[in-house]
Amino acid sequence: MCKRHPWTRDEIALLRKHASTISSDQIAKLVLHDAAGIRVKASKLGISLRKSGANHYRTKYSDDEVERVRSLSDSGKSVQAIHEETNIPRTNLYDWLSYRTRV
Repeated sequence: MCKRHPWTRDEIALLRKHASTISSDQIAKLVLHDAAGIRVKASKLGISLRKSGANHYRTKYSDDEVERVRSLSDSGKSVQAIHEETNIPRTNLYDWLSYRTRV
């Protein structure tokens, strides 16, 4: 906004809560700081504004599907059997089951 003011604990809590779910422009509407200020403060606090999981713009599979795949694996099914049942590419399955992606 126009005049700088110090960050309050509530504003920092909102930033932490919403950092990986909504954009810095949307967070700026919740607090009295502009989007650039949101990015600077997040960086100084070590907070990532990167979206992940279902909040990422390129998500193809829901978090529920990832959890279902992991539970199928935990029950003893092979990656090939899970692939045949879900029709999800094996590369995705290997990444999810090793927690390389969608952690």
